[in-house]
This record gives sequence, C-alpha cells and structure tokens, in this order.
Amino acid sequence: MLSRLNDKISLNEKSSLKLHFIFWSVIFIFNLSTHLFIEKPDSVSGAYTIGQKALILLFHLSAVIVTCYFIVLRVLPLLSRKNQIGRAVLEMVIGIYLICILSRSSIVYGLEPMLGRNFVEQETLFEIAFDIDILIQHYLPGIITGSVPFFLAYLLVDRYQIQQKHMQAEKDKRAAELYVLKSQLNPHFLFNTLNNIYSLTIQHSHLASKSIEKLSYILDYTLYRCNDDFVSLEKEYELLNNYIQLEKIRYNDRLEIQTDFYYDCSYKIAPLLLLAVVENMFKHGVEKTTGIAILQIKLNATNKNLLLETKNTFDQSESDAQGIGLNNVQQQLQLLYPGRHHMTIEKMNNIFILKLQMQLQ
Repeated sequence: MLSRLNDKISLNEKSSLKLHFIFWSVIFIFNLSTHLFIEKPDSVSGAYTIGQKALILLFHLSAVIVTCYFIVLRVLPLLSRKNQIGRAVLEMVIGIYLICILSRSSIVYGLEPMLGRNFVEQETLFEIAFDIDILIQHYLPGIITGSVPFFLAYLLVDRYQIQQKHMQAEKDKRAAELYVLKSQLNPHFLFNTLNNIYSLTIQHSHLASKSIEKLSYILDYTLYRCNDDFVSLEKEYELLNNYIQLEKIRYNDRLEIQTDFYYDCSYKIAPLLLLAVVENMFKHGVEKTTGIAILQIKLNATNKNLLLETKNTFDQSESDAQGIGLNNVQQQLQLLYPGRHHMTIEKMNNIFILKLQMQLQ
C-alpha cells in the first residue's frame, strides 16, 4: 500500500498537479471560511483584514503541504523497503523538526514584518531551532492535524484504486478463461464441418458450395463479429440457423429436426453460448448414433428471460452423453451469468433433455 501511495504522487503529470492544486485550494478555502465565521471580533486575530488572515493561513498551510509531500515522497518509500523502518522513523522526526523550524522562521522573519506586527521578540535562527517547547506546542500540532485530511484522502483514493485494479483483474481473468473455453469449442466444430464438406466434394455434390457458404458466415461471425462481451440475440439466431442448415446438409435424410424460435431482437446475450448447446446436441444426438435422429429446439426470450429447451435421441450405451461441450457451457454461465442462470439435464429412456434459463440484459 505504501508503494501505491507513493505512485499516486506524480508531479510531472498535469492532471495530477491539477488534482493536488484543487485539493489544497479546497482545504485553504475551508479553513479560511471557518476562521472568519467562528472567531470573535475582539480576539487578536479579529484585528486582521481578510487578506491578512489569508496570508497567515497560507504560511501555516505551506508547512503542512511540505510535510505531507516529504512523508509521501521520502518516508513512505523507506518504509516499504526491507529493514528500513528505523531509518524512516528517524528521517521523519528530523524532517518534521526542520519543517517546524522553517515554518517558525518564515513567520518571524517574513510574515510578521509583512503584517507590520511583531508579537514575539525577534529571535536568531539558533534560538528558534532550540526553542523546542514553542515548536512542539505551537507548530507541531498544527502540522499534524493539518496533514490528516491529506492522508485520509489518499487512503480513500488508494482503496478505490485497489477495487478498480481488482475488478480489472477479475475482468481480465474472466476474459482469459472465456477465450480458453471458446477455443475448445471452435476447433471441434470446424473439424466436423470440414470433414462434411470433404465428403460432399468426393461425392461431387452441389451441396458442397452451400456448405462452404454457410461455413464462411459462421467463421466470419465467430472470428470477427462476436468479440464483444454481449451480442444481439438476432445475430446468435442467424448463427444457429446457419449451423443447423449445415448439419441438415451433412446428415440429410437421417435427421428429423423441429425448431421453434420466439425472441425479442433487442436482447443481448453472451456470444456462442447457444451454439455450444446446439452443437453438443448434434454431436451426441446424431453423430454418435445410428438410424433416424430426432431433435427438437425451442427458444423463447421475452421479459428479459431466455428459455432454451433441446431434446435429442442418444445412444444409451454411450458413457458420456454430455461431453466437454456442456461442461464448457456451464463454466461460461458461471462466469457470465453468476446467480442468473439455471440449467437442468434429464435423461428418459433414450431421450436427452436440456433446459437452460437465463436472465438477459
């Protein structure tokens, strides 16, 4: 934390200089206003004009400012180093002592002659330096209490920056995890589709060109159009439709599929989630079975709620009817929709039923 506090002092940056200037200006105005409202007219300071009071406050505030930046730029870096605590404390004590001497000297030799008043008999620098009681009683408390707002502000800024860095780290971690998960899905899909097109070209089928057209759309979408965290549900529907058409070409008469899509085009969803579910359905419901494969896909997205239900026949002898695809989907849902999704899987006889509910944006 000490290093972070030091990092926030960047006197070479214009934006940082402005923030520091604004902070000390607010402190100055607040203190001046407080003195003007609470002091009594018959008090010693009550005899000064507003300009003189501002000048007095400026002299005292200068000592506070020097102390704050001395601690942040010199003392805190020492505290962050190993075996430097003793040196840091010693330098802080000596530094604040010298600042107190400098503050009193500037008032005795600068401020009071400017005001035309001299309440304290003129002292030499030697007398000022070794008048410890005056320095401790009249200068040190003001420097300490005046520094409190500065360090409170820095602690608040430090806490805010920690939270921002934590949120960014979580976001980067989530993005990296999602990238890995997506990379597990896309090669499998691409491999299956290229195998299908290869078979069609061997058969000299005119469907090969249609398959390439569908595949080019899907690749264009997955590579260039779905890099955002969320995309429109309409785009995901187009992706699913192209994928289903590809699989219809591939399996031809062996596939019986029913689709029912009803959704609000304004909704957004995490990209490729639905594709992963549907791809898994084709993999275990058609690819790994023989004979006629029966599939059903129902999608309803209204009132910011999405319900996807898929049904497919599957081979009961298959050891894993779920596969990496749905495990992948579950991990993505936990990252993108924590506490806002529910997925159930049910197997009845040779029917695999999946229901996915999500709260949409």
